[in-house]
Amino acid sequence: MERPSELALDLIEALESLRRSSWPHDLDSAMPVTPSEMHLLLYLYHRCDPAKAGMQPSELGDLLQIARPTVSSLVNSLEEKGFVERRNSTSDRRAVLVCLTKEGIELIAQAHAEMEKHIGRLVEFLGVEDTQELIRLIRRVQQFRETERRTCGN
Repeated sequence: MERPSELALDLIEALESLRRSSWPHDLDSAMPVTPSEMHLLLYLYHRCDPAKAGMQPSELGDLLQIARPTVSSLVNSLEEKGFVERRNSTSDRRAVLVCLTKEGIELIAQAHAEMEKHIGRLVEFLGVEDTQELIRLIRRVQQFRETERRTCGN
């Protein structure tokens, strides 16, 4: 088996260092929810059709790519904290919809404000050119991943 090149090892080390760092998860400590709960709240906020007034737990599971018991656990926790509520669908009495409460919407607004400040500090640190280069490189890595996924059939 061929040993990785020095450049490959440097890239692995840099990616591992970023993964191990607390960024951007240091924002999570300021929030009253776990990262997984925040992810669910963000999906509800950004992807829920306002006309539907909520999403079924199965839809959330499909979007988040998590098992239904995990969705139930997250929704239960968020409901206890007052950030979501379950409602019966008006169009299908069998369906239960998960929707954000006023407190949930306020939490999302707070999280967006914190992330904007955090990203603003990063942009200030990097400068415009390096930030644009970082964006370009992230998009290139994503292209590579998509190409690999199609090639490998995953």
